[in-house]
Amino acid sequence: QQQQQQQRHESFGRVPGYLLRRKEESMQALAARNERLVLHPTDCPPGMRMLREEEIAATRNELEQARLKLLKALSQLPFVIDTPSLKGKKAALEEKLQQVDRATTIYSRKRIFVAE
Repeated sequence: QQQQQQQRHESFGRVPGYLLRRKEESMQALAARNERLVLHPTDCPPGMRMLREEEIAATRNELEQARLKLLKALSQLPFVIDTPSLKGKKAALEEKLQQVDRATTIYSRKRIFVAE
């Protein structure tokens, strides 16, 4: 038994360096793949990327601010609108409000793809 212990080399029982390097490389490749899948899921159309949660939340916040600003501008218009310029202004504000509402419904989805 002592003879067997003497015959063992100094790195006996240790994991070889090439296996440690291979394991590290595979871990890095897996991390890169996972990161790529976050922005480009398998069902993502070519040339598109998926928006992150932070980007969606920021855009929703901007849309809500724009909506409040438009509602305030609409409420400041006179109750009776009889001139063509006021009618045009009201129509433009209502159109912008509809655009903001459509964008809000788009950004209420969980997954949004945009062009890169």
